[in-house]
Formats: sequence, C-alpha cells, structure tokens
Amino acid sequence: MKSKGIKDYDLLNMPVKEAYNALRENVRAYNKEEDIKTITVLSCKPREGKTTMAINLSISLARINLKVLLIDANLRNPVSVSHFHNNNNDIGLTDYLTENVSTEDIIYKSTIENLYCISAGTKYPNPSEQLTSIKLTELLNVVRKRFDFVIIDTPPLGSAIDGITIAAQTDGSILMIKSGNVQIQTLREVRTQLLNFKIRVLGTVLNRVDKREFKRHYSDYSYFNNKKNFKRNLAESKKSNKVKLHG
Repeated sequence: MKSKGIKDYDLLNMPVKEAYNALRENVRAYNKEEDIKTITVLSCKPREGKTTMAINLSISLARINLKVLLIDANLRNPVSVSHFHNNNNDIGLTDYLTENVSTEDIIYKSTIENLYCISAGTKYPNPSEQLTSIKLTELLNVVRKRFDFVIIDTPPLGSAIDGITIAAQTDGSILMIKSGNVQIQTLREVRTQLLNFKIRVLGTVLNRVDKREFKRHYSDYSYFNNKKNFKRNLAESKKSNKVKLHG
C-alpha cells in the first residue's frame, strides 16, 4: 500500500512535478560544486508549503536512486514524517538529543525506496534548548556521511528560533515563501536574521504564484537568489545590523 506522501506526490500535475524536478537538479548542482548535503527547509510563516516542499523534494531525490534522509525537526508541530509512517510514537530526534539512544534507533526506512526518516520523537518542553545540544552536531556529522542528501523540516522562522539554530549547522537552506502571504517588512526581518546568524541561503521557492503577478513578485523576492547580493550583505552585516533590501 502506498503511503500518503507518495500518493500526494503521484497526484501532482506535470508542471508542479517539473518544478520539483528543477529544484532537485539545482540542489544536485550545488552538491556537485560544493558538497552541499544537509539542507534546512525554512519559511517565514506557517502554512506556506514548507513541509510539502520538504516531502516532495525528498521523494524527487529518492526516485533517482539517491539515498535521502528526511528529518522532522519541527518539534512543536511535527507532521512531515507521519506521511510515510502510521506510528506517531516512534523514538525520534528529541529522544536522541535527550536520551541514551543511537542513530540506529531513530532512523527507519520509509515506504519509499531510498527514502529514510527521523521523526520528531517524544514531545518535551523547551525544544529550542534541546536543539542547542552538541548531539545535534554529532547527528548531522554522522548522517551526512551515510546519505546523499539530508532534508530537514523546521518550524516557521516567525514563531520560533529553532529553524535558525538548525540552519546554522547545515550546509545550506531553502526558504519557502507563499506568494501574497508575506509582507516585505517581514521578509526584511527574516533576511536580517539569516544574515546575522550567517545562514547560507541556497535560494527561495515562491509558492502559489499567479502567473499574471509573477514579474511583480519576483522583483520583491529575488534577493535570495542573487549570490552576489547575499555575499556582499553578509560582509556588511558584520559591521552593522542594518541591511538594505535589494530588488
């Protein structure tokens, strides 16, 4: 029986599947050039499509025979791994960070070939504190050697610091933005946050774009796809917390 995750992926229309394939190839290009393997998926606000992107990107990579690990690090509202497994009581990330369990105890094979998962695990208070544990660094070091790609789903940046904490320890991040859902001031604040913590943003995915509005939105959000702007402002941020918005 197919899992909900693979059923949803198979039901995607062709243009959407091609968009995920294009995203997959961009990620693979980064991997070939700079050995980008651990990737944090971020969003500014809830319900922007971040988890859906993390799931579908993982499936797309796994379907071309790459060994992929999907980690549900949204400890406050875990949902991504449940798409591939019916048991929500699995030992997972929080158990590894707080208990004496091994990576073998928390990594399990999903219902999709080449795709493995780590669930969020047992709910604990103060998840932000758990994510600062040295054990998270140790886990990421272990899994980046075992898998071709590690995709990490996180809470929205506007509601918790967790995403920044994780992104600071990964090779790169992808920011999901729902068209018409994020004010430019919010985007400025998120960008400043990313710069201050020296988070490497590989690019953005602009979700649910009206084709007629594409050009107008692209001019607002294109900053994150401009490596030159990002590197220049990263250098500027060391001198000042005030960062200009480009685009």
